[in-house]
Parts: sequence; structure tokens; C-alpha cells
Amino acid sequence: LLIVLFFTAINLDGASAGISYYLTPDWSKFKSLESIANVASAAYGQIFFSLSIGFGIMMAYASFLPRKSDIANNAHITAFANSGTEFFAGFITFAVLGFLCLNSGIFVSDKVGSSSFGLALISYPTAIGQISESVTINALVGIAFFGSLLFLGIDSAFSLVEACVAGICDKFDLNRKMVSAMFCLLGWLVGMAFCFPVGLSLLDISDHYLSDFGLLIMGLIQCIAIGWFYGAKKIRKHINKVSERRVTVFWEFCIKYLTPAVLLFLLYWQFKKEFADLYEDYPDWMYVVGIGWLVLGLVIAIFLTNAKPTVKGYADTPVEDDADA
Repeated sequence: LLIVLFFTAINLDGASAGISYYLTPDWSKFKSLESIANVASAAYGQIFFSLSIGFGIMMAYASFLPRKSDIANNAHITAFANSGTEFFAGFITFAVLGFLCLNSGIFVSDKVGSSSFGLALISYPTAIGQISESVTINALVGIAFFGSLLFLGIDSAFSLVEACVAGICDKFDLNRKMVSAMFCLLGWLVGMAFCFPVGLSLLDISDHYLSDFGLLIMGLIQCIAIGWFYGAKKIRKHINKVSERRVTVFWEFCIKYLTPAVLLFLLYWQFKKEFADLYEDYPDWMYVVGIGWLVLGLVIAIFLTNAKPTVKGYADTPVEDDADA
């Protein structure tokens, strides 16, 4: 579907202007510390979400892999496949954007700045409508495309539930089906709040606090826990023992020093921006809801981390590898 939409999009009038905007760096974004921090914040937000970093999803899925799985290659394939697909899909989005701007007589930059939140939901239906002159064919492609989005959304919900269920069932002696049902019910109840007229605004502000602050905090905690408490060198030895591609000491440096320093700076910057000017212009109660989700998530994480495990052998140290680094 993406390939069909790609060739459809790049042949539209004005597509070259959109693609040019997509591929041309805006160096003015790197002229000051403030602009660099804003770009870095947007970049980490994108990659954290697309790779599910900080959600616990990757760790939950990795726990089901065979013990001798090639960790380094799996990580590289996952990262490059994810980012490669996103980069490819960007051509479709901006090619259609150029087409829309040509027809409406506005600049591409104005269109991006005014409607970036739902940009893909505008560009992809437009591309589908331009595939052929046959309404039937376009309708069938549209059904296939949005049907795939529906199943991808359901699949994403599976991953979010699995991350919670796997961690809890590994630590506590609970029935897996019961825990899964509980989280699905809880997710349904919380999701209902976003179906009301204020749902989109509520989703936006909840996403702001949970991603711009929550994911940063979780990423920082994971780096500190792995790099300093468990031991980055110990993990690197195991990775090199089971992987074709060797991990160097630079990875240790990143986990222990570079990545925590960058995340800490971005966290400081997010707090600085928040105290200087609250996000968007929402009613006060919405900020309470957004901050409340952040605080509640951190409290639950601290509680579950410190709770006494009921599964025998849960806290046992994994067998150490004797492989050379």
C-alpha cells in the first residue's frame, strides 16, 4: 500500500515542492541553544514513541526471545526498519502536502505549521483519492489502508497491555488472564474520557506531560539502573557473546554518561519551558489532569518496583557470561 501511495503521490502536481521542503534542512533551527533544545526534544519524542522506548514494551517482547538470540542484530534491524519506514512514508505525506498547497495557493511551511497534528490523516486520504479515476478502486484501497490502520492500532494496544501484564505476572503470582482482563477494562475506561467533546484537547495535554516528561524520566532511570547499578559492562559481555555484531565500549559510555546527560538536559529544558509558559491555552483543570497522569504513573511505578515479589527466584541475579568484552 505504501509503495502504491508513494508512486501516486510523487506524480501529483506540486509534489516536488513538498518533497524539497521535506529534504531541505532548516539550519536556522541550530543557531541558538533554545532552538537546538526544541529540535532535540521533538526528535527524542518521535523516536521514543515510534520505538516504544520507555514504555517497557521492548523489554517485555525481548523476554520472550530465546536466550541465545542475536541481540545486536535484532536491535539494528528493529531500529532501521522502523526509521526507514517512517522516512519513506514521509515522502508520501509531503508530496501530497505540496499538491494541496499548490491547489490552495499557500506555502508548504504555512501548511506544516498550522496543521501538523493531523497532517498524515489529511495527506493519505488525499493520495488514496488520486490513485485512479475509478471511485471503486479508490474506495477499495481506502478500505484496505484504514483497515490496516485499525489492526495496527489494535496491535499497538496489545503491546501496551503486554508490557504491563508481563512485568506484573513475572513478579507476582497472579493469573495472567485475570491481569490482562483488568488492564483491558482499565484501558477502556480511561479511553472513554477521550471520546467526549474535549477528548482531543485532553489527549493532547495528556500526551504532552506523559511523553515530554514521563518518557524522559523513565529513559533516564533505565540508563542509570542499567549503566550504574546492574552494570553496562556485564550486559555488553552478554550481547557480544550471543551477537554477530560486537558492541564496543562506546555503548557503555553512551549508557553511563552521554545518554543520561542528554536526557537530563532535555528534562531540565522541558521544566524550564513549562514554568515559563504553560503548554497551549487550555483550561486550568486540563493541566491538573495532565500533571495528574504523570504523577500517578510515577507513583504506580515506584510502588510496583518496591513491592515484594511473590514469584520464587524473581530477584535472583542472572547467570553472568565469561565472554571477553
